[in-house]
Amino acid sequence: MSTHHYCLLLNRDGKPPEQFESYSRAALKNPGYRVLRHDRHAHAAVFDGGDAENDVYSYIVYNGDESLGLPYVASANKRMNLMMQLNAAIRDNVLSFTTRNGVTDTFVLSVAE
Repeated sequence: MSTHHYCLLLNRDGKPPEQFESYSRAALKNPGYRVLRHDRHAHAAVFDGGDAENDVYSYIVYNGDESLGLPYVASANKRMNLMMQLNAAIRDNVLSFTTRNGVTDTFVLSVAE
C-alpha cells in the first residue's frame, strides 16, 4: 500500500511560471482534502466543498465486513468505491450494479447515524 498522496494542480488561468510555482507551494500546504483513514481496510478522504453540506467524501473499501468507523458509513460487505455529499441522501442501503459482463454485484452499506 502506498503512503504517498498525490495532488494535481491545473493552471487554468494561465499564471506565469513563477506565480504558478508560488501558488503550487501554497496549495501543497493545504491540498483541500483530509485523509480520514488509510490502512489495509480502507482509504477515505474528505474534499473541502466550502461547507459541510458540500464536502465530498471519497471512500475505497478494500475488505468487506470490517467495521470502518467512517463518517456516514459504518461498514460495507465487500470491496467498493463510494463518493458522496451530505446533500445527497442514501435512501436504500442495498446498491446493485450490473457489470459489463452481465454480473450483478450487490453492496450493502451500514450507514452510521
